[in-house]
Amino acid sequence: MLKFYSYRMSLVKVNTLFNTNSKTKEELFGDVLKNVISEKKVTFLGDGKKYFIYFDKELEKGVFSYELAKEESIKIPIEGSVTVEEDLITRTPFVYVIIDQNRQIILIQDKGTVFSDPNIARGKLEYFFTRALKDYFITTYLEPITDNKDFWKEVEQAESITELDITFVAPNMFRGRHKAEDLVREVYEDFNITEFDVKLKSKTGNLRLMKENLASFIKLVADGAGKFKLKTKRKGRKSKIETFRSDVNTQSMTFDGDTPSDVVSEKLGEYLENLDKLNEENQGNI
Repeated sequence: MLKFYSYRMSLVKVNTLFNTNSKTKEELFGDVLKNVISEKKVTFLGDGKKYFIYFDKELEKGVFSYELAKEESIKIPIEGSVTVEEDLITRTPFVYVIIDQNRQIILIQDKGTVFSDPNIARGKLEYFFTRALKDYFITTYLEPITDNKDFWKEVEQAESITELDITFVAPNMFRGRHKAEDLVREVYEDFNITEFDVKLKSKTGNLRLMKENLASFIKLVADGAGKFKLKTKRKGRKSKIETFRSDVNTQSMTFDGDTPSDVVSEKLGEYLENLDKLNEENQGNI
């Protein structure tokens, strides 16, 4: 069985006089993927450790499977002449990563024996792509894809709400899918930002969050174009303030098989299609 968590890659291009490349950021992202395919293995350093990205195979047109591995040294007990001795060996455990180039969706295998938290693997991939595209003044963000309805369930179940923090990534690939993109694009064009924060706070716990004002913004973030943090006091519970973050309900899927090659193409394609449309403006009233 293979379990994957789902993320969206955002490519943010900073406007600068030195950025004269004629390719789009999406084309440059594709070039990075093609380079791994041609090289078969790419090595990069992070936190003083060595990591590898191996190309596995193309699962279907524009959807690729890779292996994200890390180098680690462990001590194992071995037979000694007068006592048990320790020998240092190097191994490279890995997780599978599936990348849908066109939708910019990245699925990361949940494998606790390699990365205790999928967000650790997410951070390594984000670092890798940002480093690979830095000469083109492109920063990458890899944010969880969630269901916006989970946010509103938390709001509805709250006795009081004290704070909502939202981080928006500069406008990306959605191209008008969400009304909130207009505001994000305006801020981006005025200030040349890569991200910006909005903080709503009520010390008395009377913060009022209304769907008619916030729905489009929450859908945009849930689609992987940012993140949020909601602080509430739940009904029927003690006075402790609880924090609900956008990454705690990352969309996930379990497939039969031991490798991505074992995954039925139709099932993977259906999941990617549904995931991409999960938070569209026309999907329900919230």
